[in-house]
Amino acid sequence: MAVFAIHSYRPVPGRAADLVASMAAAKKIVERHGARVFVWSPVTGGDAGSLLFVNGYASQGDYGRGMDSIGNDPEWQAFWAGLMADPSGVNLENYLLSDLDPSDGLPAVQPGVRVSVTFKTRPGRLAEHMAAAATAKAHIVRLGGMARTVQSFGRADSTITTLIGFEDFTHYGEFGEKLDVDEQWAAFWIGMSADPPAEQVESAVVARFDLPE
Repeated sequence: MAVFAIHSYRPVPGRAADLVASMAAAKKIVERHGARVFVWSPVTGGDAGSLLFVNGYASQGDYGRGMDSIGNDPEWQAFWAGLMADPSGVNLENYLLSDLDPSDGLPAVQPGVRVSVTFKTRPGRLAEHMAAAATAKAHIVRLGGMARTVQSFGRADSTITTLIGFEDFTHYGEFGEKLDVDEQWAAFWIGMSADPPAEQVESAVVARFDLPE
């Protein structure tokens, strides 16, 4: 059951290159403490022009131990003090995503494109919502998407988000074409739409942003 700590930043005007360099330096430190770091750039939805710095951990325990280890690292403390003295980015948001499926671990390969769709559970219908999310995930995987369902901490309470990964935008487009004509998906979606256990509150598409070495 993987955990993802997400930190969203918008560059200070004229300091985009400095923000990217800071993230590259942070990545090297954080990964020494057991995290896998990757960065996303919003394409649709989210905050335009921002970057999402993501620390991935294989479990809640790894997340807790990693946070303690990073916080006690003198190199990290000095790095963070320097950022605070001359920030190149504005911190927009910090939150956690945690897998609902305990069999999901850290992805072996980070996709090039990721779609997120978030639904807020209607009162008294959590079990139905979770069942619907699991069914949707199975359809998405059947059609070629890399799917996982997560809950958030620190934003969008009482929601479940489906994350769908693709190798690149070509595969994203091909998936959409298959979804449009898939009869099993259509039957599922029509059934859910007739009496939805949740309402959609957010969606976004982000692209992987490769930091310099």
